[in-house]
Amino acid sequence: DSEIYRDVLSEITGRDFSGYDGWKLYAPISLPYQESLSVLKSWGVEDPDAMWSEIARRDYSARRERLGKSIVLYPDAKDFFEHLKGNGTRVCILSNTPEPIAMMEMRGLGLTRYIEKNDIICFRYKEPGSKPEPWAIKEMQQRHGIPPERTLMVGDSDIDVISGRSAGAATAQLFRDGRHEYHHHGLGPDIECENLMELLEAIE
Repeated sequence: DSEIYRDVLSEITGRDFSGYDGWKLYAPISLPYQESLSVLKSWGVEDPDAMWSEIARRDYSARRERLGKSIVLYPDAKDFFEHLKGNGTRVCILSNTPEPIAMMEMRGLGLTRYIEKNDIICFRYKEPGSKPEPWAIKEMQQRHGIPPERTLMVGDSDIDVISGRSAGAATAQLFRDGRHEYHHHGLGPDIECENLMELLEAIE
């Protein structure tokens, strides 16, 4: 939640972040870990762990309230997961959202029936190994004996594409709003799609 993120930043640093938006606001989440620390320090954040913990606490409460209301599955999601389950495709979840929040949402949306607990890796927003670093993808490849050329990283942001490429995987990016934009010059996924059915058509 951008408002929670912005509010906590302002409370910790005493600075006004109302003019920060998009890539500038989310740089600490989108950049590799060490670069993220440098940005936060330049903003006046002395204890990033405490900041992320407070954001997680507020984010959990906010998402629990929104679950089933504004947080719902896209109409194509169930058919997509059913199709992959039916053909034996292994689906893993790699998220920069803290595990308590991610699992609450997955249970509430009925996704745990499609994904094994051992196939989920979550980070607390930003910590060593979190996206865009490739660690989680490589861990899943090693865990299940899946070579990079048999791996497809699907996401909705540049950091998903960066992490996938860094792990040697093919990449697919969802543009639900129809705007095919990238924050990094020259960066683009192997597959661009606006919904999950388009993705299925592209990979089969």
